[in-house]
Amino acid sequence: TATVAPGTATGTVEFKDGATSLGTVPVVGGMASLSVPLLPNGIHPSTAIYSGDDCFATSTSDILNQDVRDEDAPVVTVISPNGGEVFFVGATYKLVWTATDDKVVTSVDLLLSRNEGATYETISLGEPNDGSYVWTTTGPGANVDANPVFKALFKVVAHDGAGNTGEDVSNNKFAIFDLATESL
Repeated sequence: TATVAPGTATGTVEFKDGATSLGTVPVVGGMASLSVPLLPNGIHPSTAIYSGDDCFATSTSDILNQDVRDEDAPVVTVISPNGGEVFFVGATYKLVWTATDDKVVTSVDLLLSRNEGATYETISLGEPNDGSYVWTTTGPGANVDANPVFKALFKVVAHDGAGNTGEDVSNNKFAIFDLATESL
């Protein structure tokens, strides 16, 4: 926000980040405000340039160094599998999640635990945050006979442009079932 005195002044104010124009807005009641989302982390030398009008000359503010820090991690929710499902080795299933951020989620990593969360293996890294991924279920299954064993967990880790991460894991375990093991 820039304040232009006197309050009867008209014209516009251009806001700049260094040499880059962020936008130009009209002066209303001696004030000009511009909302700018998505500035990257770091120091931004900001200035406001008043255009002047028939009665008042142009003017440029002193530089104000804005220190921008995105410290908010993305928020992630695993939708599916979220517990109780049985995935068959070799079959394809849609893995589903939501991931949001106060700025933007730049990518997500998809991980699988076959041992109740003790360790995780990679399904895919650096995926776009489009909310789903079609996965062909890989073995081994956890079953030793015809009964499914519920030990698997799905984890999504979301990344934002500032390097913050947020994650969620299936609320309950699901089964990876190998039909070849069942027939032994």
